[in-house]
Amino acid sequence: SISSVNDRPILNTSSTSQEFPSVLEDVRTVDNQGGSVPWLLQGAVTDPDLYLHSGVLLPDNSVQGVAITSANMTNGVWQYSLNGRMTWLNLSPTVSPKHSLLLLSNNLTAIRFFPNPHFHGVVSMSFKAWDATRYTEESYVDTTNLVDDSEPFSLNTSTATITVVSVNDQPVIESGTQVVTIVEDIPDNQNLGVSTSNLLTNGHASDNDTNAEFGIPSELGV
Repeated sequence: SISSVNDRPILNTSSTSQEFPSVLEDVRTVDNQGGSVPWLLQGAVTDPDLYLHSGVLLPDNSVQGVAITSANMTNGVWQYSLNGRMTWLNLSPTVSPKHSLLLLSNNLTAIRFFPNPHFHGVVSMSFKAWDATRYTEESYVDTTNLVDDSEPFSLNTSTATITVVSVNDQPVIESGTQVVTIVEDIPDNQNLGVSTSNLLTNGHASDNDTNAEFGIPSELGV
């Protein structure tokens, strides 16, 4: 007889290049729900162990999951939830193909990116399929063995991205009083006032938005 051994799951990378729902810059945690692991995979995983062999389904405990092999955390942190988004845990900052996080594919498990304050742009993470026949959820393991076909990880890696959309930030100016001195009875044509540009420069006005133009509300009477 020929004994059954585990076969790698197969990840169809052409159908798993996902984009997480975009979030706004400075998003509140309650508004940042990420995506579930089943959504991330979207039926793109097949497992030879679950095929019929001569009309018979062999005993097998393969289930779908992911191994997160990389995550860009320069401008924020990738997080995961195991309890339906009630609480979130940070991915290890050293996640890599040799130190990959394992997550099962079910409706309680989700992944999200939480950006640093004022960051906006596109961020990515990568993953392999995991069939859960070896190791346990939340473990960090080496997924780089490309020789042994009984490994529980797909050979292929897929990438998912998220866009953090820019929003306006309030400008900041130093609090205090600026004093401008003029002489008593100065002729009107010599009283040139103070430009708004000078007021803002002396007040060290700043703005996180790179395309911002400064001004002063008219009700200030300048």
